[in-house]
Amino acid sequence: MSIENELSGFVNAFVRQSNINELKREIAEKQKQINDLPTKCGSCEFWMTPKCNREKTIMVSIGMPICNDFKKTFWIDETIEKWEKELYDLNDSLNAL
Repeated sequence: MSIENELSGFVNAFVRQSNINELKREIAEKQKQINDLPTKCGSCEFWMTPKCNREKTIMVSIGMPICNDFKKTFWIDETIEKWEKELYDLNDSLNAL
């Protein structure tokens, strides 16, 4: 086997592994988004309204754990469905490598 072929094989393996690592990172990030969305302040129907007690007291509540008054806003299910499709596509891409 020539040095060019060996080098090409090494580069191809490196690129493939790099692609795998990037897809795994994107998959983990997307899964975290899906898991976090319905559990964080900012996803509530009352967020940034006069009905939000947390906003009245601490002013910046986004990203905090939900409170007892949490009411899931209408767009949560749509967003999760969209992100689950994206996650499915990322997993398909990973499996294709």
